[in-house]
Amino acid sequence: MRAFCSAAAPAQQAAKAATPLFQPLKLPGGLELQHRAVMAPLTRCRAPGAVPTPMMADYYSQRATLGGLIISEATVVSPTGFGYPNTPGIFEPAHVDGWRQVTEAVHSKGGIMFSQLWHVGRVSHPHFQPGEAAPISSSPVPITFGGKPGQLFSPKTMQMEEYPTPRALSKEEIPGIIADFRKAARNAKQAGFDGVEVHGANGYLIDQFLKDGINQRTDEYGGSIENRARLCLQIVEAVCEELGAEKVGLRLSPFGTAIHAAEDSHPYALNVYLAEELNKFGLAYLHMIEPRQVIDPVTKEYAVADTPLTLRPFREVFNGALISAGGFTPQTAAEAVGSGACDATAFGRSFISTPDLVQRLRIGAAWNKWDRNTFYTPGPEGYLDYPTLEETEEGRAALAAAGFSPTSAAAAAAPRQFAAWLAAAVKAYVWLERSGEGHLRKNLPALLTTCHVLIGEEAWDTHAAAAASQPATAHEIVRLCLQHAGVLAVSLPRPPECQPVGCTWDSAAHVFSLLTGNTLLPHGALLAYLQAVGSNAAAAAVTGIVATAQLTEQLPLGQPLPGQSEQDHRCLACAAAGAVGELCAALCMDDAAWQRLSRQQQRRLAAHVLPMVPRLPQLLQLVAGGRRQAGVPVQPRPADAVSAAVCYLGFLCRLWQDKQLRGSGGQEAAPLVGCRRDAAAWCDAACSVLQCLPLVQQLHSLSPQQIDLADCCRAATEFVGAATGSLMLVCFEEPSCAATAAADALHTSVWQLHSQLARLMHSMTAPAGVRLADDLDVSSVLFALSECMGVAAQLHRMDSVARVTEGGDQQALNQLHAGGKAAKRLWALGAGHASALQSFQDRLHLSLAGWMQAASTLVGVACAIGHGPMAVGLDPALHRLFEQLWNVVLRESHQTQQDNGTLWLRVSVGARRVPCLAALMASGDCLDTMLRAVADEGRGLLAAVCTALDMLRTAATEAVAAAPDSGSGSSPAAEEEAALLQRLREALRRMLRRCCQAECHQTACGAMCCRPPARRLAAALLDWWRRPALQQEQQLEAARAAAARSCAYLACTNLGGGGPSAGQGEGSKRCSSSNAL
Repeated sequence: MRAFCSAAAPAQQAAKAATPLFQPLKLPGGLELQHRAVMAPLTRCRAPGAVPTPMMADYYSQRATLGGLIISEATVVSPTGFGYPNTPGIFEPAHVDGWRQVTEAVHSKGGIMFSQLWHVGRVSHPHFQPGEAAPISSSPVPITFGGKPGQLFSPKTMQMEEYPTPRALSKEEIPGIIADFRKAARNAKQAGFDGVEVHGANGYLIDQFLKDGINQRTDEYGGSIENRARLCLQIVEAVCEELGAEKVGLRLSPFGTAIHAAEDSHPYALNVYLAEELNKFGLAYLHMIEPRQVIDPVTKEYAVADTPLTLRPFREVFNGALISAGGFTPQTAAEAVGSGACDATAFGRSFISTPDLVQRLRIGAAWNKWDRNTFYTPGPEGYLDYPTLEETEEGRAALAAAGFSPTSAAAAAAPRQFAAWLAAAVKAYVWLERSGEGHLRKNLPALLTTCHVLIGEEAWDTHAAAAASQPATAHEIVRLCLQHAGVLAVSLPRPPECQPVGCTWDSAAHVFSLLTGNTLLPHGALLAYLQAVGSNAAAAAVTGIVATAQLTEQLPLGQPLPGQSEQDHRCLACAAAGAVGELCAALCMDDAAWQRLSRQQQRRLAAHVLPMVPRLPQLLQLVAGGRRQAGVPVQPRPADAVSAAVCYLGFLCRLWQDKQLRGSGGQEAAPLVGCRRDAAAWCDAACSVLQCLPLVQQLHSLSPQQIDLADCCRAATEFVGAATGSLMLVCFEEPSCAATAAADALHTSVWQLHSQLARLMHSMTAPAGVRLADDLDVSSVLFALSECMGVAAQLHRMDSVARVTEGGDQQALNQLHAGGKAAKRLWALGAGHASALQSFQDRLHLSLAGWMQAASTLVGVACAIGHGPMAVGLDPALHRLFEQLWNVVLRESHQTQQDNGTLWLRVSVGARRVPCLAALMASGDCLDTMLRAVADEGRGLLAAVCTALDMLRTAATEAVAAAPDSGSGSSPAAEEEAALLQRLREALRRMLRRCCQAECHQTACGAMCCRPPARRLAAALLDWWRRPALQQEQQLEAARAAAARSCAYLACTNLGGGGPSAGQGEGSKRCSSSNAL
């Protein structure tokens, strides 16, 4: 503790001196900085081929801090914008992918990152230009210093070359430059940047238009201040239109005479005009370079000059946040911010040499000296190897407070004294460096291990209450856990020799253990932490959830890690799942943080949490299979795994239901389910959820007091409902020729989800089967089953039409409907659907069903009749259910003023190809109901009715033509068959006669005239199909239907479905027997 106190005294004094720099700064648009020390853009020339590298991600990650703003090195917006070797770009997909790994590394530390958009203009050479053309500028004025040409390094000759005379941009070329900046801003957003800074300083292209020492144009882009500022303002306007002004900054150098000979005769007038015009946009900030920064002609170092020039006039004019850059020391930076001269200060070379600059500003520690010789050289030297504070004597002294023995300290110390020691250790670490890479690797794992060991000590119980009374300490421990989880997620996949010190699965286990609720960090600690960080809660929660989810996904569930016991493996798996679940639950409970989530953040969360759901069955089996071992203090609790599962599902359902996921004004930005691949992922996850229900019921029987079965069932059915909802979002999406793989994947996912739901419905009717909580959950399962059947039919129809369109003929469509893999799968789905409904008919409660429930079930029944086997299509029980559901829909639609037009069209889909459904609809009042709605719904319903009538007439004609001559028979069966045939012929003649009499049965009036004979024809046709003379064929069909019902759940390969369960169980034996017949 003496070491801690000796280090704390100067730290407190330094923190007091630097207080203005560590006051939060809220920028326009809601972005909030936790401190005002900004990392300035610094060209480092370490992006070969203009593509950012993993080394750059490490570089920026070392310098990232929670709520700290980093402005990236200047990033080229187009191929003509290069003037230095190995500088990064932002105009190609490879550039975007490279920058994405950088922004993710910064965001994992809670940092904020803007991309500086850059075009060098005349500060270039033909060796950098496409086709070795001349560089471009506002005017053909070369760079000179004292009348002598300036020089730059050429990557072609590997020596210094003189700047050439640039080519003046034509007026017609200027819109292309503006478009380059707009595209670069769009790419920066895709790369994960929080905003962009337009580089209008230091003599580069925009500055070449601004400064009259360079700009000699006579058109509207030259001459007056208004004309010279035109290009700058047009670029800013274009970038603001692309991103929003609150995500855009601008850098200017009003007095930059020493850099690239960019001089202006009236710098105050020019930049005051710019500041006034920029007020119209509402930018995030204006970044200006101090006039007192000059270049020493001998050392080439920047120095501070004694000059009366100042940024004060611009500060008085500009209404937004002003960032000032230029040779600041800790004292001058604090004075500038404290006096109101600027809102934040930017540090450049000091950030190069001092990765933990922010921490050193906080405690007053000295900075490292930089080596200019390595500023622009390739490789990690002078880039990643500058030491952090932990290498200094002051840092090591402060860390000594964390080096006590937890066992002896917990046993010997008084409760409040021990809690104070723990708080001091955490505070010492926080003072040293909140997110320094080098320090983090060596010391943070030890600190978290100490906390983990403490809560496992018997003596800790006497200290728990005292520790719980220090919420600030708990907040810091939570933050450090999330920070270390991000490092572990990146480090553990690497080879062991490339992993930082302390980054092991044991360290991950300690993080998970601390986050899953204990006497040090109770269950409310995560929520309290999110509420404490305020406006940064959303970003902190996203970072924490993504990091822990990535780490959990890397944990294998099949077998223990090398050197790990099975018991430890189960504990680690359970704690990992629980940590992600706790974070999801905390974010759900923090409504303020939830409302701040952007659409991009929501989709990112779903992309990382959704893959956790398919791991749940294996996780529950792993936890349930373990036996409690005597003498082992930590045991995996099944209830914790079940609780994590409920948290996942609830979190994903809330993401699904959030209205922010739907775009406004006809636009959507990164929707949660935007394509068939997304919907297939949700369906696959729903299958895994349904597999969990029997496991949860089994665990509930073992621990009824710890597991809320009703809560689990409700979470599962809500998630399945969200999955089927995702199907509805994409089932009407026309598939493109390139989307065949995605379409097939979605078909398979729908098949598997329907099979799982059918299994569940059969299980609920069995004596020892799954029991759902209430009728609401039962209705949800029935709704999901029906929607799956309807979506499967819709997808089959749309994909077959798309393939015919692609092939240019009808052959593909006929094959698909006649006996292709898709048709067989749909045939089996219809059989399985009918079987599930029949086993569940006692719990349907149609009298209590609402419109939505009845409509969904009606569509499912119609698709099963229309696409299933003939035995299913002629099942009287299914026909009665169809009629009951139709009447319920009519009744409820009258009461709720519901529009049924779309529903009738979905129901009639099956009647377009299969006559069973057409005959069923014609034999009742269905077609009459649809015809009455034609006036309101248009020709879609009329076409469906006419198609059903044509299908009915065609089926009757074919039946009569194929009927055997039974006139010579004298048995009762033969006489009955002859009577049925005669009745069918008579009904067909009347139907044909009425159709001929009607002027056009393709009109509403014509179709209405054909309805009476069509009803009689449908009844006759149904009786003919059910005639006793075909009893043997019906029995064979019934056998095949029974096999199909089983195979519908097993995805048997005999039906073309495939799947992991093919060839197993009684269903496949039946199917083999059926094929043998």
